[in-house]
Amino acid sequence: MLATPVQAMPKDPAELAAIIQNKYGGDANSYVDDNKGEFRKMGCNGRADLLQALLDAGLVLENLEQGRYSAHTQAIRCAFEKGKMEALALVLTPDAMAMFEEVEFGQTWQASLLSQAIYWDSYDRVRYLLENGVHAVQHDKDAAILTREEHLLLAAYQALDTEKEDAIRAFQDAGFGHILDAARNKANYRYVIDRITGSGGGGGGGLFRSLLGGVAGAALGGTTGAALGFLGAGANAADENDTNGAAQGNGPLPLATNRADLGLDLAPVTAPRRGLQVQQVLPDGPGALAGLAKGDVILTIAGLPVASRGSFYVATHKAFGIKEYAVEYMRGGEVITTVVGKAQPQEIATPEERRTPSDANVAASVGTDTATTLDQLKKLGELRESGVLSEEEFEAMKARILEGG
Repeated sequence: MLATPVQAMPKDPAELAAIIQNKYGGDANSYVDDNKGEFRKMGCNGRADLLQALLDAGLVLENLEQGRYSAHTQAIRCAFEKGKMEALALVLTPDAMAMFEEVEFGQTWQASLLSQAIYWDSYDRVRYLLENGVHAVQHDKDAAILTREEHLLLAAYQALDTEKEDAIRAFQDAGFGHILDAARNKANYRYVIDRITGSGGGGGGGLFRSLLGGVAGAALGGTTGAALGFLGAGANAADENDTNGAAQGNGPLPLATNRADLGLDLAPVTAPRRGLQVQQVLPDGPGALAGLAKGDVILTIAGLPVASRGSFYVATHKAFGIKEYAVEYMRGGEVITTVVGKAQPQEIATPEERRTPSDANVAASVGTDTATTLDQLKKLGELRESGVLSEEEFEAMKARILEGG
């Protein structure tokens, strides 16, 4: 029996779309399952046009087979190593970044993407990884106790110590200048290394523990099901330049996250929709004040979809420093939008309450003891204009001031 001939890579998006429709009933994921080698080559050869055609046909990266030698992982590595940045951006999304790092965890013989990019002094690669939710610079299981910021500090130290100028510039331009500043303090670097070796650090857990400044999260087990430990946003006010900054006991080094604080403990879920489910709410935190509750599934933050550690990093980094931003979530099958940071409504006095001030309160507002007569009359007029005083009350108080003057 003759073997089925291997299908050649489609020459253009139109041909690929026709194959998906005619042979796979429009199922792009089935096409990739049957053509793993071609999918890998699309990444290696920088065929962003074909990768985009797959996504347009409904390819769901998260539903592809995941593993060290899967087509998806190999497409990511090949596009990364060959510098095919347009193709890389299509296969290594923030959510894919989280899955990729999970697959690579524990593979100490293989350098992390971030470490490789710094070694090559590649501005484009380093900046892309930083802006798309990279977490780890080390795959060693002993490094699982580190926060994202501690991992990035080790990466920044690598760039500074080896004088990789383009990599250093990428840190700065991607918004991680504060991490560079912290890495310039060798005491911080030594403290983080001690936490890995066990001579100064503490804690345990997995790759996803303490994601936002030291709050305990999940044990190793992946990005589905286990809590990610997002409660609290970490030490955004920490002084990374303090030479004594590393002397913080055995806990995580207090480094600014430069990400918005929701005050929520979250875990990735895939049903009823992909998102981050609220496991715990910090009382009076930003999320609680916005009406978010345990069991809600957050779908977007500041307009960006969130379904993993990677996309959470990207969205909260975008929201950092914004006074108010929208959060879309699902509760009881209904999609709801709330605004985090929006001022809470204040209790407002009724017109009757506003029109019956005591003489003492009005006198205090006007300031009869120290203000000049002109100032007193001006303030009295403001009280009338704002509705605190009726016309009759205004005239009575005005006469009293003039008599006293």
